[in-house]
Amino acid sequence: MSKIWDVAIVGSGPAGSTAAMTLAKAGFKTVLIEKDKLPRYKVCGGAIPQEFVEKMKIPNEIIERKFDSLILHHLGDEIYRKGEGACVWRSDLDKYMTDLAVNANATLLEGSKIIKATSKNQIFTLFTYNSKIQSRILIAADGVPSTILKSFGWKSFPQNDIAQTLTYEIKISEKNIDKRLGETSMHLYFGKKDICDIGYAWLFPKREVISVGWGCELSKIKNVREEFQNFLKIVKNVIHDGKTIKKAAHLVPVGFQNKFNDNGLVAVGDAAGFVDPLSGKGIAYAASSGVIAGKVIKKALEEENKQIISTEYEKELNSEFLKALKAKKKIQPDVYKSDDNIRRFLNLWKDNRSTIIAQKLWDLKDN
Repeated sequence: MSKIWDVAIVGSGPAGSTAAMTLAKAGFKTVLIEKDKLPRYKVCGGAIPQEFVEKMKIPNEIIERKFDSLILHHLGDEIYRKGEGACVWRSDLDKYMTDLAVNANATLLEGSKIIKATSKNQIFTLFTYNSKIQSRILIAADGVPSTILKSFGWKSFPQNDIAQTLTYEIKISEKNIDKRLGETSMHLYFGKKDICDIGYAWLFPKREVISVGWGCELSKIKNVREEFQNFLKIVKNVIHDGKTIKKAAHLVPVGFQNKFNDNGLVAVGDAAGFVDPLSGKGIAYAASSGVIAGKVIKKALEEENKQIISTEYEKELNSEFLKALKAKKKIQPDVYKSDDNIRRFLNLWKDNRSTIIAQKLWDLKDN
C-alpha cells in the first residue's frame, strides 16, 4: 500500500513553504511538491517589506538591495513615500524558504508536475506523469491558474479579478542604477493616460539588474505589448543602455476565490487571491496565509476533525489581513476611475498605510 501523507502541498512559493514548515515542525508527515527544480526563475518584482525581512530572518546574502522609499510617479510628477524593505530574486527567496521547510522535516519533491488531482474516501490523490501521491489534507499553493483547484471544480478568477503582468529583467551597472534611480528607492508609475487603465508599472532595482514591470487588469487591456512598450519609452532614459536578459509574463490575482477551503482542500497565496488589489503586493500575504493554514490544519489533524478548517481558516485570515484586502478591493474601482482619483490616492498613500486609506480615509470626501 502506498504511503499516505498527512498533508500534501502543491507549490513551493512563500505560501506553500511556510505551510510546509509550520506543519512539519508540528510533527506531521508533510510533502511539498514543486513542478520545477529549485532554484528557478519566478516572475516577480521581488520587493518585500522590512517586517517580512525581520519575521522570516531573510539573510543579507540573498538581499539584492535595501530600500527606504517609494517614488510614486504620476503624469510626470513625483510623490515621495517612506517605506523600508528589501528587493530580492524570487529564485533565492523561494529556495531559502523551502530550505526552512525541509530543515523542519518536510519532504520536498522537485521536478514533479501535478497533472490532475482526485479525492475518494477522504483521501486526496495527486497524479504526476509517472507517479501518484496521496494525503489526508491537500493545500493548493500553485498560483493562478491553479491546477489543483481546477481539478476540484473551483471557479476560475474572472477577468476583472486578474492582472496581466509583463516583466523585462534589464542588466545595468550598479553605478548607473544608483545614479539614475537612487541607491535606496523603488519606483512605481501610475496613470490612466500613459500607463494603463487599472494597474501600474514599476522599476525595482536589484544589484545590477532592474526589474521593469507593467501590470493591468485583464479586462481593461487593449494591446498588452503596445501598452508595455509605451511604458518602456517613458523610462528609456533609465534603461536605454541596458541589456535585456529575461522577458516574462505572469498572471496575478486582484480579487479572491469565493471560498478558501472545502473538506480538507485549502487554498493559500495567489491560488486563493491573497494579493493587495491596489499595490499588487503578495509575498507577505502568501507567507502569512501559509502559516495560518498550517496552524488551522494542525488543530484539525490533532482533533481528527476536518470540519473545523471551514470555521477557523477564514476567521483567522480576516483577523490577520483578509478584511483589509477586501476593503481595498472595494475602493479599487473608484481609485482607478480617473487620474484625479489616482492622484488623490497617491497623496493619501504618501503619509498613510493603504489599509487605513481603504477602511477610513477614502470615504472622507474633503480629503
